[in-house]
Amino acid sequence: KLEDYPKKLIKIILAVEDKNFYSHSGIDYSALLRASYKNLINFKYIQGASTITQQLARILINDRRKSIGRK
Repeated sequence: KLEDYPKKLIKIILAVEDKNFYSHSGIDYSALLRASYKNLINFKYIQGASTITQQLARILINDRRKSIGRK
């Protein structure tokens, strides 16, 4: 249960993994745009934009590909 974890630990995880967790509905469009831009100008994958929700979905469907189609 969420209540079993220290509040400080939850804040740290959210700050590192998904700082906008409470303000989006599972997809952080500004993070997607930022990461897409950085990847495009560098001609390679250098930054991701997965929210915690997307990370959980990836684990549950067992799909580790890094692609916009998977998102």
